[in-house]
Amino acid sequence: MRKLSVKPFTGEEKLPDFGCDEEDKEFIDFLTEDAVEFQKQKMSKIYLFNGDEGYVGYCAISTDSVKSKMLSNKMISRKRFTIPALKIGRLFVGKHHRGKGYGTEIIAWCITKAYELSKLTGCRLVIVDAAKRKVDWYKKRGFELVPDMGHEKQDNHKMFFDLDILNKH
Repeated sequence: MRKLSVKPFTGEEKLPDFGCDEEDKEFIDFLTEDAVEFQKQKMSKIYLFNGDEGYVGYCAISTDSVKSKMLSNKMISRKRFTIPALKIGRLFVGKHHRGKGYGTEIIAWCITKAYELSKLTGCRLVIVDAAKRKVDWYKKRGFELVPDMGHEKQDNHKMFFDLDILNKH
């Protein structure tokens, strides 16, 4: 596997048939029906990832925040603040490209972008609302569940990656 190249999405690209299961259809629908408008409205920025076989996936990122009272005291001692974050609103790897490390590389790219952003403005976390079936995948990449969110009752689980860990290496 070679390193992926990254290209901002314009809506003019000839996209491949990513191949997807029914549960992934929303990711294709977003890219083909909503992504251009999301970018025009400055609600999200979408990036395509290109591998040896062409486009292998994409991510959509935006800014967000998490109420500090939702997280442990290790973040901030006062519970009335919000903690700034980069949110991965969508992360998708085409069915035919899974299991090759591309998702991990896209996550690493997002974390790097958040870390770069943290040098310009407040950004402490990378957050994602992970589908129940993806929670373990995110945990293996350093994400933690936001505590006390009633995850067992929800389809998506709010998770975070603390960028402060990068300062300790």
